[in-house]
Amino acid sequence: NTFVDELKLVLRRQVRLTMREFAFIRARLMQATIMGIIVGTVFLHIDLDFSRQNPTPAIQRYGVVFIVLMQMMLTGMAGVPIVLDNRGVFYKQNDAYFLRSITYVIAETVVLLPVSLVETIIMTSIVFWTAEVIPYDAPDAAQTFLTFVVIVFILNVSYGAFMRFFGVIARSAAIGQVLSGISIAFCILFGGFIITSNNIPAWFIWIYWLVPFSWAFRSAILTVFTSEGWDDEQQEVALSLFNIQRSVNGSDRPNLLIWL
Repeated sequence: NTFVDELKLVLRRQVRLTMREFAFIRARLMQATIMGIIVGTVFLHIDLDFSRQNPTPAIQRYGVVFIVLMQMMLTGMAGVPIVLDNRGVFYKQNDAYFLRSITYVIAETVVLLPVSLVETIIMTSIVFWTAEVIPYDAPDAAQTFLTFVVIVFILNVSYGAFMRFFGVIARSAAIGQVLSGISIAFCILFGGFIITSNNIPAWFIWIYWLVPFSWAFRSAILTVFTSEGWDDEQQEVALSLFNIQRSVNGSDRPNLLIWL
């Protein structure tokens, strides 16, 4: 078969395998819904009035962004056992030249994209608007929300692939979960929320610039606090709290190409 024909066959096969695990997909979507409701109601309608003397509402918005990103990142751990279950079949078929490795990887990634997208939209839609991450009447509210969704979606997909990598190299599900847990712990610790970038020791700062979570966190924070719903003073106060710098291209809003 040609590459395209083989890719179509593997895609069709992967769709059928994924639909067999529909209970798992439904569980992921329910998890996103429940967590979105919990986080959204805990931070229901955060106060819009913050200043240098009262930065609490801005800090709460940092917490909301952190929780949403962390939740989307943790969903990738659920894919480790599935990869381990399918690994033996893949090795057998690959050794028998039934399919190319690249077509299998592409098919698996493409099939999971709709699930990740729906999961992201559910979580972000509930939390973003119930917590009032930005003012409802902000002129750029729709643009800010869509940019926020894209950032969370890319983090979801990238960490899902990263976690599946541990499923490939691990000998068992237990080892895979341990490896993925350690990597997530590093991402959360050096993501810029628990320890701000200016407080990370010099010999560890390379981790801050390496982990994707810190890039997603900075992009999401810049997206939220450079919204036109905040005045210039509020923007400066909010970004200075966690040592977040404006985008390197010199504009107020983060350039998608920069954080990608």
